[in-house]
Amino acid sequence: MATHEVILRVFVAAPKDVADEVLIVSDSIAELNRTLPRMTGIRLEMVNWRTDTFPGVGGDPQEVINDQIGDPDIFVGLLWARFGQPTLRAGSGTEEEFNRAYERHQNSPTSLRLMLYFKKAPVDFDLIDPLQIQAVKAFKDRAGSKGVLYHEFADGLSFASLVRTHLHRQVHEYGKTWGGNIPLQRPDPHSQPPAQEEEGIIDLIERGEEALLTAVESVKRVSTLLEQVGTGIKQKASSVQNLKLLPENQRMRASKQIFNLASVDLTQFAKGLSSEVDLLTESMPCALETLSKVLDYTEFYRGDPKQIENLEDALKALLEGFGSQSTLGELKQSVAELPRITTQFNRAKREAGTALEAYERFTASAAATVAQIQERFKNFPFPN
Repeated sequence: MATHEVILRVFVAAPKDVADEVLIVSDSIAELNRTLPRMTGIRLEMVNWRTDTFPGVGGDPQEVINDQIGDPDIFVGLLWARFGQPTLRAGSGTEEEFNRAYERHQNSPTSLRLMLYFKKAPVDFDLIDPLQIQAVKAFKDRAGSKGVLYHEFADGLSFASLVRTHLHRQVHEYGKTWGGNIPLQRPDPHSQPPAQEEEGIIDLIERGEEALLTAVESVKRVSTLLEQVGTGIKQKASSVQNLKLLPENQRMRASKQIFNLASVDLTQFAKGLSSEVDLLTESMPCALETLSKVLDYTEFYRGDPKQIENLEDALKALLEGFGSQSTLGELKQSVAELPRITTQFNRAKREAGTALEAYERFTASAAATVAQIQERFKNFPFPN
């Protein structure tokens, strides 16, 4: 039966000093596209003026770019130390592209999603242009005043985690909170392939390994999230303890500032963890079902035994990932015991607790199933 796949166009607007981050967006999209289309019926397609435009004529070069790019579904804006050159309608091409997307969002809030990022990292002294940096700061202030929630990052690793999580979240919300113009029929990850197109053992091995490695990488990212939020909680607790040295009238104000900052960390943690749970919920059924089929069909396999070993290694890595998160219960308790200081912090605390409970439930079930399949791999007499 024919299936309908939705293509979401992701436009990346960025000056040349964040070229590395543009590549990170491209890599993140490629990674997501290994599992999302099969699980959700949605594929991401990156668009960038440097790679997706061609020579043309218009009122000015930026107008040509605007016409050729059209209206994307997701706008990703990236800025660091350069703002770019002015156009006839804005302070830079990036700003004009943002303004076009923002205006569309104002006119039709569910038609697209805006994701804006600012890099906070040292700049080579020889490359510093005070006017460009000032223009970036002014743009950031303008975006904030318009109600745009932007994110800051320090390096490529943290940005990769951010943008991948956010893109996955946007796909997960498509057809629910935005993009409702196209009826979306999400495929059933448990559905069987047509009888006349039964997968062969090699295809099953490849598909199982792909889904399994996706789960392994997700669990690794969760471990990083757990470590970061745990460290953050300890640091904020230490800062609160140090406030005892302040006069009482200053202590309350400083304490509120610390907890409001902590609430931002907890909210981002909750969103990141929830996104990973969504991804694991999509990838794990596919991985486990496929691996079970591999075990059923292995007696017919006469290929490279290394492929089977790779599956066993991935299963082992996944179980080790679950096992390395032994502090999950302690962190859950630590979050629950945090004091109720401000409304913002209480909300963030509740969101973090809910995300932790969801992940704990998932891992309890998934770890047991993975262990069972791993045991079958150990005991199965694979052909030589």
